[in-house]
Amino acid sequence: MAYFLRKVDYAHQTIWEGNWGDEYPWLIMPGLPSDLLGNEAVRTDNCELSVYFINEDKSNINRVMAALNAKREFLTDTGYLLFEESLPSDIGIKVQQTDGETYDDHLNKNWHYDLVELNADAIVNLCEALVERCEIESLFKDDVIKLIGQSMSNKYLRKVSKGIRKELPRN
Repeated sequence: MAYFLRKVDYAHQTIWEGNWGDEYPWLIMPGLPSDLLGNEAVRTDNCELSVYFINEDKSNINRVMAALNAKREFLTDTGYLLFEESLPSDIGIKVQQTDGETYDDHLNKNWHYDLVELNADAIVNLCEALVERCEIESLFKDDVIKLIGQSMSNKYLRKVSKGIRKELPRN
């Protein structure tokens, strides 16, 4: 089984765990807190949501996370949601392979997909499915720096942003 990955901000990833009882005691399950709808993990652009293909053995996660963070202006702790490749089609969402916009050209051509033709109902359905079916993982800033360094050593990245370059160790 292959996966899709969606990068999320570390500070906002716990909302996807679905433990809302303490924070939202008034929320009747299976309801969702409206904050999910504004979370960066489901924030669309042109009614599309960018995701990245992850191999069944998850061997390309580090490369994907390095590429996604190499364009940032500064690094922070980060994370990602990982969900089965079948999840979008299971809930009626179309998937299209498109070119990505990272500094890793192989990743852009081969592993980037968009969830397309998304309306508000589709986002609510996606939120419900992600809460039930996604894995949530964290990466600390120091780990992200190492991943970017490895991707640069392996010549996966054609460049990194000026801000990230400043944070990388000098050799």
